[in-house]
Amino acid sequence: MEIEEKEESVWASALSCLLYFVCDRGKICRNRLKCLDIRVIQALLKVSRRNSWAEVVHSKLICMLSNMFYQVPDEPNKTVSSTPMFLVDQVDLIGGIEFIFLEYSLANSREERRNLYLVLFDYVLHQINETCIATSVSEYTDDEIQPLATLLTLADAPEAFYISVKLGVEGIGEILKRSISTALTRYPNSERLNVEDNVH
Repeated sequence: MEIEEKEESVWASALSCLLYFVCDRGKICRNRLKCLDIRVIQALLKVSRRNSWAEVVHSKLICMLSNMFYQVPDEPNKTVSSTPMFLVDQVDLIGGIEFIFLEYSLANSREERRNLYLVLFDYVLHQINETCIATSVSEYTDDEIQPLATLLTLADAPEAFYISVKLGVEGIGEILKRSISTALTRYPNSERLNVEDNVH
């Protein structure tokens, strides 16, 4: 998506319209984001940074962006997992995971860092599971991954990882992947983890 329009007032109007349609009493409605192209939010984030929009606005945009990486079943169904499904195609639409790393490194609030960290975490898990599938080994289930995700959150991993990203530690994506892989080796069937793919 091109950001050719330079007039800030045009972007501010676009943002107002977007918030009107996707929010209800100040809360973002995930189901209203479904038909929206993720590149719209990406463009607004870039404009927000360029024009130093209020932090609360940027935070809302990060929240929307993060939500757009997941598909949630419309109605609870006991036969279908209620766990949100990570939409890796959305990463391709925004030009790769680098944009998430950039926003993560510039994030000012804990909420933004937590939301973006979860996207990075799920992206790494997707890569690990892709490797499992490619080697004809069963992928990790939600039941195996959820305790790890909870532990990392309780250990304040989003903040710790943020410091590494902020300091520009080289190969940080690979470090995250290795950390998750190591933690998953504690589960049964840990032979699934012979992952060599790179995360940038």
